[in-house]
Amino acid sequence: MTGFCPKGPLLALPVSHLMAQKSDYNQKLLDISDVLEIKSYPVPEWIPINGPKVFHWDRGTCEDSFARDFPPLGQYLAQNPVDLFSFDLGPACALRKDIYPVSPVLSLDEILDISRANLKLVRRFFSGNLAAENYNYFPTGLYENICEPENISFLLDNLQIDLVLDLAHAAVTAHNLGLNLESYLTGLPLNKVKEIHLSRPLIPDNPRALASDDHQCPRDGELNWLILALELLPQEARWPLVTIEYYKEQPELLNIMTKTRQILKRYFEPGQKILN
Repeated sequence: MTGFCPKGPLLALPVSHLMAQKSDYNQKLLDISDVLEIKSYPVPEWIPINGPKVFHWDRGTCEDSFARDFPPLGQYLAQNPVDLFSFDLGPACALRKDIYPVSPVLSLDEILDISRANLKLVRRFFSGNLAAENYNYFPTGLYENICEPENISFLLDNLQIDLVLDLAHAAVTAHNLGLNLESYLTGLPLNKVKEIHLSRPLIPDNPRALASDDHQCPRDGELNWLILALELLPQEARWPLVTIEYYKEQPELLNIMTKTRQILKRYFEPGQKILN
């Protein structure tokens, strides 16, 4: 990705409400990070934005609000260049209420056509790297046709965009579809991964109970997911950006980012494997 060092670990700091004010903890979070992940604008004035940065928009390519709300964001992106602009892939309807569709469920071809039209709008303002994030599957209709690995590959190939691999979403999808996480990950277009999102979802012991993405602070189990994903990446995706999606307590975020930094340092050592 333009602006990123290709031979070093890339750890992103999500610019959330936690970063609104300058503090010792927030400065430490900034210092340990290589990249800013912007989620809304303007960015707090105390945060320097002249370095590498990406923008993740929590909006799906098939939602009616994508085209309606993008032009002001497009103007921001045109005036504040970022290295990667990402968004959600889907959902399978134009209108939603939380995790439920309130408009007809779309076919795979309809999802492709609507997404293509909306990304054509994006290209009027932004010429850089584009990537879509995988959703977490729930059996409500909102997530049909967009969570299966073969459909994700089909959409990304035809849209000519890359992948933001959300590991919590992948784990939720695998559980809710009765799949093994490693098998699910292996089926994804890992050659297109440009960024990895990591948080701790709620995965119940009961296989019949639904999992959900709670955006809790990752623990060792989730760090093992990260290690697994890094080991599965092909050579062309060797340098992903890693973002911890946790927005509650700065000390917890700093601790997990420090652990993630250590994993990335080991991963980026030439020839070093981090799985036993």
